[in-house]
Amino acid sequence: MAITIIALIAGIVIGTLIGTVLQRNKITQAVADTAMLKTQADNLQTRLNELQAQNNRQLAEQKEYAEKQLADQKAQYEDRLAELRAQADRQKEELQTRQEALLKDQQARHDREKADQQTRYEKTLNDLKEQQHEQLEQQARLIKEQITTTTERILKERAAELSSTNKEQLSSILNPLHENLRQMKEAVEKSDREQTITMERLGQSIQENLKQAKEVGQQADRLANALTSENKTQGNFGELRLRQMLEDMGFEEGIQFEEQVTLKENGQPVLSEDGHRMIPDVILHFPDQRDVIIDSKMSIKAYVDYCCADNDQQRHEALTRHIQSVRNHVKELANKKYYEHAMEGHKKLDFVMMYIPNDGALQLALTNDPDLWKDAYQQHVIISDSRSLYMMLSILEMTWRQKRQAENQDLIMKTANEIIDRVQAFWERLKKVEDLFNKTHSAFTELENSAAPSGKSITTSAKKLLKYGATENPKRKMRLPKSAGEIEEEEE
Repeated sequence: MAITIIALIAGIVIGTLIGTVLQRNKITQAVADTAMLKTQADNLQTRLNELQAQNNRQLAEQKEYAEKQLADQKAQYEDRLAELRAQADRQKEELQTRQEALLKDQQARHDREKADQQTRYEKTLNDLKEQQHEQLEQQARLIKEQITTTTERILKERAAELSSTNKEQLSSILNPLHENLRQMKEAVEKSDREQTITMERLGQSIQENLKQAKEVGQQADRLANALTSENKTQGNFGELRLRQMLEDMGFEEGIQFEEQVTLKENGQPVLSEDGHRMIPDVILHFPDQRDVIIDSKMSIKAYVDYCCADNDQQRHEALTRHIQSVRNHVKELANKKYYEHAMEGHKKLDFVMMYIPNDGALQLALTNDPDLWKDAYQQHVIISDSRSLYMMLSILEMTWRQKRQAENQDLIMKTANEIIDRVQAFWERLKKVEDLFNKTHSAFTELENSAAPSGKSITTSAKKLLKYGATENPKRKMRLPKSAGEIEEEEE
């Protein structure tokens, strides 16, 4: 019995040694597996680097392609813009020429019609007066002749009877005559009253027409005076034209431009030398926080005098006054020194634009005074007509559009980078899960092998102890697993 126990113990020791050796072999295998997993991880990292490099190349190619497309589109837009500008210039010149010719024709036609209408009214009035006078005189002569003839006839017819009749018979004869005379007198007076009323109505009608013609002439004169003499009206016209150009370009007030805004520094209004607030007509905003100030000026009286001059001397005098008027506007705008101030948070430029809505008036001044533009520029004032202002507004619109495109590109690239970063984070977390799963699976397999019902496991050793009298704990739910051979023996 003792020999059996010794043999059993020896068997257990030998089994334990053999299990230890096998455990070392498993550890060696696990080390090899770990090295292999590390190699696979390095390969995956290399593949990830290659994919990232390929992705970067694709992004660079896409960026280059997009930049090329943008450059092509920009060239096309610039060509189209140049064509549109040339077409707009031609149309403006044609329209201006037609407007000037139409204005002259309308003014001349109005003057002629006014003079003709006045002449016709006066002639008609005189003709009617003469005709009425002749008609009255003719009716008076006819009535007088009729009265004379009738009286003579009646007197001759009744002369014989009067001599032999009494006073009563004479009265009976004269009474019808008096009645006839009274009726004739009433008819004449009625005719006079009707003629008088007709003349009064005709005179009123003529006066009304003359009054209306005079009012039309006064309105035309007031309109001409408003555009030629009233500076406030001229200024309002220039500001309205400037506002219309900004709206036609699709600009939004408060974003691309400000209108009639008081300039401030340190929260306080900026005052001019004469103590008035500095309020330019329009402030244009560029995307880089630079501002361009535009002030509209209108000088047309001398220009109209030049166009309507009857001789060279009048034309020369009007031209001199016109050029001096433009220079006075330049000096007035330069003295305000808008270019020394800017809205808070914005950059200032060393010039201000003076917009003259009437292109013909500006071209006349520049043609006859070539130094006008240079002298104004030396005073930090750039003179601009509708055409050059439209070109600058087009550039402003293009810069804002490019800014929006750049912002969209930055947003796209930012979103793409976020997506790539999220994909990388996903693969990092997946790799960690995979490593944890592999470790757990390896540990579970190792544990399962160490407790297998066959082989040199602790379960096999425990079953041997059961054969020698040891017993299982009945309170445990799990029993020692049986090997495949034991299951077959039980089935047989």
